[in-house]
Amino acid sequence: MKSHTISEITYQIIVVEEGTTSIKTYTFERLFFNKIKSGDDWEFVYAINELAAEPVMKLNVNESMYFQSNRDNEQSKGIIVRIK
Repeated sequence: MKSHTISEITYQIIVVEEGTTSIKTYTFERLFFNKIKSGDDWEFVYAINELAAEPVMKLNVNESMYFQSNRDNEQSKGIIVRIK
C-alpha cells in the first residue's frame, strides 16, 4: 500500500544543459515509481534515481538540492526543489 504522504510530495525540477533551461513539476511517485519503459523518459529522471529516493524524499518544502541532470555531461546542472 502506498503512503498517502508520499503521494502528496511534489517537486519542481530545473535543468540547464547546453544553454537550454527547462522547468518540470513531478511528484515523488512519478520520479521513483514511474511505469515508463527504460530509455523512454527524460534523462534527468534517471539521474535523480541514481541519487536514491531517501535524500530527495527528506527535503522539506522549499528546500532544494543540486544534481547533475545528465549523467553523460558533467557540465549539466539541475536543481530539485520540494514545493509540496
